[in-house]
Amino acid sequence: MSGRVVALDIGGTFIKSGVFENGKLGAVMKTPTGAGSLEEIKRSVSEAVEYHLVGGAEGIAASSAGDFDPYRGVCTFATDNLKGYSGFALKAWLEEKYGVRASALNDGHAAMLGEAKSRALKEAAVMLTLGTGVGGAYFDGGKVVFGEDFRYGRFGHLVMRDNGKLCGCGQCGCIESYISATALTKLCAAAGTAPEKVFYEERRESRAVVNEWLDALCEAMETVFRAQEYDLMIFGGGVCASAERWLPLLGAKTERRAEVSKLGNSAGLTGAYLWWCENG
Repeated sequence: MSGRVVALDIGGTFIKSGVFENGKLGAVMKTPTGAGSLEEIKRSVSEAVEYHLVGGAEGIAASSAGDFDPYRGVCTFATDNLKGYSGFALKAWLEEKYGVRASALNDGHAAMLGEAKSRALKEAAVMLTLGTGVGGAYFDGGKVVFGEDFRYGRFGHLVMRDNGKLCGCGQCGCIESYISATALTKLCAAAGTAPEKVFYEERRESRAVVNEWLDALCEAMETVFRAQEYDLMIFGGGVCASAERWLPLLGAKTERRAEVSKLGNSAGLTGAYLWWCENG
């Protein structure tokens, strides 16, 4: 384990950040991403990093939405959830700006890495992180599978419904368009409620939202299984804070094993830190 490392988890809406000291994560803060342009994203990342650098650090470990080459720390593709981000060399930019060793990898891969370590995972598992978009990763044979182009596990952009909703990636019917926190928020808004309340309400409209979202979750699990068989599905993201309400309902709709992240919202930060320790 390394002394003091700033960790970032860059999403389309917020950047979560914290400091690992001797392997332990301290308090986590959230900074709006400002994802309207690359310059806005860079300003937000700088704000998060510099808040934590007051105490000094020997490195910066980043996980981020978007497809990433984890060895070069370069975003190879991002949807308009992060405008202008495609091609951004995040690792090199952090190292040049702050003069410390940095690393950067996809947020789904990072979350799976952190989760696998925390569970001492042995079985084949898929992780889907439900945020502004849907991050994904696959774990098998004791490691996260990146694939030759580092895009393996991009399950959020598997087509679930032909000629379905338009996704930010340009395809129609992607998993992301139906089960992300963004998709749930839209369903809730149409029913006059909100994601933080909908699982606790008894109104008919709220129950209909929950049922529609859970049906989409089941459909997504089957779509992923057809593309990549797995023993365990792990869900991450803020919606998992309400898992005690919706996970039993999901279990009644599918025979697939499904659990929520043991690390919660710190899975991406933890995986980013572990990757930095090995490759930063």
